[in-house]
Amino acid sequence: AFLNTFSRSTRVFPVAGPVEFVAELYRRWTELHPTPVETTPAVSPAKPQNGRNPFVFVSYASEDRAAAFKINEALSNAGVDTFFDKDGLEAGDNWETKLREKIRGCSLFLAVISHNVLTSEPRFFRSEWRLALQIFEQSPAYYSPRDVFLLPVAIDATATDSDRIPPDFNRVQWIRLPDGYPTSEFIDRIKQL
Repeated sequence: AFLNTFSRSTRVFPVAGPVEFVAELYRRWTELHPTPVETTPAVSPAKPQNGRNPFVFVSYASEDRAAAFKINEALSNAGVDTFFDKDGLEAGDNWETKLREKIRGCSLFLAVISHNVLTSEPRFFRSEWRLALQIFEQSPAYYSPRDVFLLPVAIDATATDSDRIPPDFNRVQWIRLPDGYPTSEFIDRIKQL
């Protein structure tokens, strides 16, 4: 009813679901803009460091999986090698051991922060954080204004000084990506790192 009375030019598009709606939007967009949209070329793989290819470890609370997935997918599409547990774990893997191994081997630890991490319940992401902080404290990034290992990414308005956020997370500048929607600036920064 709102759409029928909102504007004289408003038309209701009756479809079976969101997939058909998006397909119709795409059809209309390509009709109006026949030139293909330019995409950012994939970056060439970074040179191995210490015999390993650099990659980003994406850590998140399970409630934030959808937002973390958006971030991970955008990074992967930009040519950044990532470790995302849902893609990196296979049947039969000792998941805890593999996650610890990946954290020790990553070049950048990206911690997805939201109100979901403020819980008082024991959660595995805290073990990931603890290990990442141990590595951070031993790395040049802990003392350097240039080197980066730890990158907190807030997907909501969670305060940086919240009681359940490790104090060392405040040694570095946070990035805010509301609902996990990555910006081109964010992607460029990660590629730079």
